[in-house]
Amino acid sequence: MYKFIFTKNWKKSFDKLENNYQDRVIKKLTSLKESEDIFVYLKKLENLLPATHRLRVWNIRIILEFDKTNRSFYVLDAWNRWDIYK
Repeated sequence: MYKFIFTKNWKKSFDKLENNYQDRVIKKLTSLKESEDIFVYLKKLENLLPATHRLRVWNIRIILEFDKTNRSFYVLDAWNRWDIYK
């Protein structure tokens, strides 16, 4: 089982999302938390440190950083897929 730790930057981005997107993101993160193999759903990122993985939820991209020592993910940012990497 993995933990999700939410950053302040993510909180700001999440609050700007529409309510229906917020609901979808929460449902997806909740289901991932209980997943046996979470890495099936995540894609690895390169050249975007400190981020290590990304997750797509509808039109939203969630940027994550994996911490191997305590098996947790820092949720760094959430935004529209076409704007997240700018």
